[in-house]
Amino acid sequence: MKVIVGLGNPGPKYKATRHNAGWMVLAKLATRHNAKAKYLINRHRSIIETMTFNGEEVLIVYPLTFMNLSGIAVNAVRAAFSVEIKDILVVCDDIHVQPGKLRIRPSGSAGGQNGLKSIQEHLGTQEYPRMRIGIGKPLAGTEQVDWVLGKLSPDEQIIMDATADMACDAIEHWLAGDLTATMAKFNGLSVLPEAGE
Repeated sequence: MKVIVGLGNPGPKYKATRHNAGWMVLAKLATRHNAKAKYLINRHRSIIETMTFNGEEVLIVYPLTFMNLSGIAVNAVRAAFSVEIKDILVVCDDIHVQPGKLRIRPSGSAGGQNGLKSIQEHLGTQEYPRMRIGIGKPLAGTEQVDWVLGKLSPDEQIIMDATADMACDAIEHWLAGDLTATMAKFNGLSVLPEAGE
């Protein structure tokens, strides 16, 4: 079984904020594959939907713990469904990745992303796949917390929608093959034209 976890914060207050990029990606993935709601149980601390890919059930997980406690939900799902850590792909926002781009890695530090930090603490390892969705660095004079919790502008939303589509393509590629091939195909791509084009 494979598990896709989208990091974000629950509730209408946080809808369409940069920090909810992971939830935006999963919402598109769920729509593509007609995912069905399956679990909303306290012990999972998540909304969980299921989809089928190549005949295999895949869990789509939206933690309800808020970003900074994401590891509680991820570890609860891992334990409840006996999922290997290598089969859990975490999707989150990242200020160090340019808008329109993805960065996929098999492991690594949290890099200042508090959701990843919590997951590392609760899983007890950095060795889990992650996909970072670029939201760019805060504008001059804007605090980081205000930036990540700020709403996407209309132009940013267009870029995020296109990036989420690319992220779904990458997730499907991973489900069909392996992470190394997915990294080779999608890291470095951008939905935006490069300078000079």
